[in-house]
Amino acid sequence: MVLAENQTKGKGRNGKSFHSPKQKGIYVSFVLKPQLTIFDSLKVTACLAVSLVKAIEKIILFILKSNGLMI
Repeated sequence: MVLAENQTKGKGRNGKSFHSPKQKGIYVSFVLKPQLTIFDSLKVTACLAVSLVKAIEKIILFILKSNGLMI
């Protein structure tokens, strides 16, 4: 797992490039080398995305319950 404050030379699907502004988000990359087909690797990406959303929802819910903060 790689965590960064910003990305300046990001590469996405089909070789598309992008950058992510400094301190405007959470940027994480996972390096996996499983023996999967492209179709199966897309399932892994989708599962990771759903898991991340659920984890963030729990954090926000905890903050709202404990401190009454709105995010």
